[in-house]
Amino acid sequence: MTNDERKRLERAKKKSKKNNLTILNAHDIEYKHFANQSIVIDTANGAVCFYPTTNKIQYRGKVCIGDATQLVILLSVLSDFSRLPEVTRHLPLALQEDFIEKLHDVIAERRSEAQCTRAEPTAREQRIEMICQMLLKDGIDPTEL
Repeated sequence: MTNDERKRLERAKKKSKKNNLTILNAHDIEYKHFANQSIVIDTANGAVCFYPTTNKIQYRGKVCIGDATQLVILLSVLSDFSRLPEVTRHLPLALQEDFIEKLHDVIAERRSEAQCTRAEPTAREQRIEMICQMLLKDGIDPTEL
């Protein structure tokens, strides 16, 4: 990496951090800021770690890409999630079962999307293999390309 590329990366990280902290402060989110640039937000459902320079969110050992806007959404869901038993306790059982069915549908859809995303490289690899076979059939060694 050249010196110019390093400087560009540092500027991008500073800009990302500034934008993310502006969003967090606008939503009055209380957080602890650590020397390694990470931010920790304590919730009723566990701590959420946010890396504002690289736009990564970690919750319960899983890391995903997300900026402060997605973090705010996650924190909102977590706060509502902790109130879920209280809010739904007095709803009719049929309605609660309907909620569960819809949640299962959403989860199944997300799993399907994730599976398709993981399957794409496999399809690409199959196409590459097919092209290599066609080249070999025509007497061309793909390693020479």
